[in-house]
Amino acid sequence: MYNKNKYYIWVFLIISVCTSMACHNENGNEYKGLETRIISEYPVNMSLDKGHLLPINPYGSVDFIGIDSLAIFKIGDGEYLWKIVNLNNPNETCYLFRRGHGENEFSELPASERVFVTDSALYCDFYAPDKRNFYRYNLSASLKQRIPCLEEKKEIKSSDNLQTLYKLADESFFAIKHLGHNGFIRGIWMDGNFKECQGLGNLNKMTVANDINTLASVKGINPFTNMIVEAMIRMHQINLYSVSGDRSLTLSVGDKLQDAIQVDQTSKQFLKKGFANVTCYPDYFIAVYINTSLENFLRRQSGNSQLLVFDWNGYPLAQINVPHMITSSYIYHDKLFILTANDEFYQYDAPKFKQNAF
Repeated sequence: MYNKNKYYIWVFLIISVCTSMACHNENGNEYKGLETRIISEYPVNMSLDKGHLLPINPYGSVDFIGIDSLAIFKIGDGEYLWKIVNLNNPNETCYLFRRGHGENEFSELPASERVFVTDSALYCDFYAPDKRNFYRYNLSASLKQRIPCLEEKKEIKSSDNLQTLYKLADESFFAIKHLGHNGFIRGIWMDGNFKECQGLGNLNKMTVANDINTLASVKGINPFTNMIVEAMIRMHQINLYSVSGDRSLTLSVGDKLQDAIQVDQTSKQFLKKGFANVTCYPDYFIAVYINTSLENFLRRQSGNSQLLVFDWNGYPLAQINVPHMITSSYIYHDKLFILTANDEFYQYDAPKFKQNAF
C-alpha cells in the first residue's frame, strides 16, 4: 500500500512539474505572436560562389534599397545621405539629400523607406523622425534632374516617439512607437490619433531592462496585403503579422524560440548577430541572416550569410548560402545583387527554385 501511494505521489509530482513547465513556456519570456513555428528545413538549399564584383563604389553605405533598375545606397556618414545608381548603366549616378537642416536636407537617415512603381515613375516613401514628416519623392524625376523632386509631404503631429511609419491605402499609417521603457507598441496612426493593434501576442507588451536593441528589428511591408515582417537583429526569429490584427506568426529559425530576457542580459561579446535586412516582394520576402558574432559584424570582419526566403504565409521557400558577410540584397529581373559589409557590390544570376518565386 505504501509503495502504491508512493507511486501515485510521484505521478502527481511529475504531472505538476510538467504542467508548471508548460505554463512557463506558454507565459515565458519568448517575444512572439499568437502562433509560432520552428523552421528547420527548406524546399531548396543552395550555395552561391564568390559572384561578379561590380565596378560600383558604395563606400560608407550601411545598406541599399532596390527599385526597378535603381540601387539606392544609404550612406551612414557623409555629405549626402543617398547615392542612386542605375544598375543598367552604373555611370548614371546622382546624390540626394544633403546632411543638414534645410529644405530636402536631413540630419539622419530616413526611416521606413518603401519604394514602388507606377505607370509613370519610380517613387519612394519614407519617414524622417528628426523632422516628424512623411515624404514621397519621385525618383525618376530626381535622377533625371539630379535634385530631390518632392511630390508629397505630411507633418506627423504626434508627441509619440515614432520609429516606423508606413502609409496605407486609406491615408492612415501603420506605426511603431518606442514605449520609453525598452519596448515597442504597434498601431494605426491617423490625424494625430494612435490605435493599438490587437492580436499580436506579446509583441506590444514585452519590455527589456538593459538594451532596446534586444527587441529591435529590420522591417518591411507588403502593401497589397498590409502584412508586416520584422526580422530580429539579435535573435533568430521573424515576426509576421497583419496590421488588422487578424493574424500574428513568429518563425524561429533553426531552433526553439530564444528567451528575450536572457538575450538582453547576455554580454555583447557572447551574442550572435541575427538579421541585417529584409526586402519585400508581392509573393515573398527575403531576410538576410548573419552567421557570425555580433562583435565580428560590428567590426565588419569576415563571415558568412544566408538569404532566407519565405512566402507571406510564413512558409519557407529557400535557404541561399552566401560566402560573404552581407548587409542587404535585391532581385531585379534575373539578377541578384548583394552589398557586403566591406563595401563591395556583387551580382549573381538569380537563384531558381520550385515555387518560381524568383
